[in-house]
Amino acid sequence: MVKRRHRKRLKNNHLIIVFIILIGIAALGIYKNHISKKEDVKPSHETVIPKPDENKIEEKKTYLKKTVNTSGVAIKKEWENLIVNYLDLYTKSLVTLNKENVKELFTNPDGDEAYLTDATIDFQVEHHKLGPNDMKLNYAAYEIEYKNVYIDGNKVTIKFLEDDYYKFNFMDNESRIIDVENTIVLNKSEDKYTIDSLRVVRDNYVMFTNVVTVGSSSFKTTVDNLKNKYLNWDREEVEKNKNLLKEANENKYTSSKTCDNEYNREDAVSYANKYADGRNSKYYDYSNLGGNCANYGSQAIQAGGIPNDYIGAYQWKYYSSALNTSNTEAGRSNSWTSTNYFYDYAKNNTGYGMCAVTDINIFYAEGGDIIQVGYNGYTHTTIAIGQIIKDGKIVDIAINSNTVGLENYPLMGYTYHNKRLIKILGYND
Repeated sequence: MVKRRHRKRLKNNHLIIVFIILIGIAALGIYKNHISKKEDVKPSHETVIPKPDENKIEEKKTYLKKTVNTSGVAIKKEWENLIVNYLDLYTKSLVTLNKENVKELFTNPDGDEAYLTDATIDFQVEHHKLGPNDMKLNYAAYEIEYKNVYIDGNKVTIKFLEDDYYKFNFMDNESRIIDVENTIVLNKSEDKYTIDSLRVVRDNYVMFTNVVTVGSSSFKTTVDNLKNKYLNWDREEVEKNKNLLKEANENKYTSSKTCDNEYNREDAVSYANKYADGRNSKYYDYSNLGGNCANYGSQAIQAGGIPNDYIGAYQWKYYSSALNTSNTEAGRSNSWTSTNYFYDYAKNNTGYGMCAVTDINIFYAEGGDIIQVGYNGYTHTTIAIGQIIKDGKIVDIAINSNTVGLENYPLMGYTYHNKRLIKILGYND
């Protein structure tokens, strides 16, 4: 009897164990089924990306790269947001070549100041669209350096420098625009800042601000007429350039003018690249005295081996910053620092010194040559750093300059329609 009870007790224990195991298996199955239905569960090493909310407006992209503040005044977030908003709209206009609406950022969206800025951007966009090359941008960024802040009640005047980084669709390398001067006046009303006025030292902008008077009764009509006139000039330039490009691509330039010594173009370009965003301390910086462009170009040419010329009626020299027109090794000549005086020297100099030709097809420009531009005559000097070649053909000229600084920028990107080439051939003993 005892043995039977023991065997029965063992049998019951076995049944209990089996039952417990079955319950565990069932529970595990339920747990696994529960887990498999949770769609958002991912392995711990993966990043879970939530589905976008269709009702949420996508945040606007900014092209801002960085900001630097050397003004000595703390920049309020509201100020910077407004400046960045304007620069983003301006930059996006150039990226897509569709003008963005900047008027709504102004205190008076229907006023002269808003109309002026909108017109300058529209002009630049239309200019870029007219050319034969694809001037849209596949990369764009800008930097801001705050230089000065002046607060007067609800008004804030901020001066800042803008550096732009562009990659045009038709070019392989990046272009830079350096130290564009901006002066913006902000107005605070009902805890919101808007733009009262904006002035920009850039080609497309000064072509209007140097001519029109804000507040005049015919202001908007004058702006419209100017824009139409400039765009007509652009169309004429595009047609003229078709023939110039054809000539430059079909016939290699040869000069009947001979020089005793050759020009070292590679050294001139190397210097131009080194100081596009900087200054050589051996020379005075004329940035605040009308611009450093011709001074920079002269320095690059001399780096290419062209010597000082203090002999005769036409001189080109730099021994110090003081103007000196005597035939001595002292001071500097006007031609060293002035766009038009340099042109006169290059065109008229004979005998000792620079040997050059002027007023030839601009697409014959090579690295180290000088290209002068302007819209009312010629007011700015640039230096060519090379030809832009596509499919074995010249399509544009890459240039550098100081004030405003440019680095590897397409010549046809200038809204200035006047462009002339000074080809440096060498020098005579």
